[in-house]
Amino acid sequence: MILRFAFVALTVYAVCSLALSRCVVFVGAYQEALSTQRRESWLHGQCQNATFYANMRQHTNVCEAVRSNAERSPTLFALDAVVAIPLGAPSMLMLCGFAAAVAVHVIWFVATLVYRNRRVLFKHRDVFV
Repeated sequence: MILRFAFVALTVYAVCSLALSRCVVFVGAYQEALSTQRRESWLHGQCQNATFYANMRQHTNVCEAVRSNAERSPTLFALDAVVAIPLGAPSMLMLCGFAAAVAVHVIWFVATLVYRNRRVLFKHRDVFV
């Protein structure tokens, strides 16, 4: 009974932690996008000037990057940071806060093994059975 309650409490904690960590990631990415747009606002205005753009002919990629950052929606950028899966590196996906998903799966696997073998592991303790 106590062990079942512990696993239910752990599951509720994990779900709440996941939701909270995704909110923290969203707010951080949103603030980063707004900060980038604020920092680049002057350069974006200058890149609209044809004379400035002509003087930057060797560095036109700077104006293109600033233009794309100005056109991007901070909300969509933040949502992308929340749900994006890094291609080629799924082990670095941070589903459960700031711990890699692989570490969370290993912890869950060990906890499941302990729960399934609790009678053998804790045969002298009635509280775990």
